[in-house]
Amino acid sequence: MGKPFVLVELDKPRKLRYTINALVTLEETLGKPITEIMATFTSGLYGFKEIRALLWAGLLDDNPDLTPEEAGTLLDEAPDFTDVIQKIGEALEASFGTQKKVQGQKPEDGTGT
Repeated sequence: MGKPFVLVELDKPRKLRYTINALVTLEETLGKPITEIMATFTSGLYGFKEIRALLWAGLLDDNPDLTPEEAGTLLDEAPDFTDVIQKIGEALEASFGTQKKVQGQKPEDGTGT
């Protein structure tokens, strides 16, 4: 089972997936550890450089030949820039398994017990 992905609407629906290799590439590109990148992203104190890098890294699994500049063009042509940022956040959460969970709750087994 691979890392989960989130569909984002750009020039067409594309898969955003943050694999370990994508995260390493992101760290190398931005010169920061992923914890710092995530803190910057969740605080909302990011710039276009970070957004483009996050989008680019998330698209690499589906399109390994994509360049950062091409990712920037996809951002320019996206129907909803705010939606792209939201999808980046969802895909990052999914890659770390930090989607909302209820702690201590047992999964339902369908027996009603």
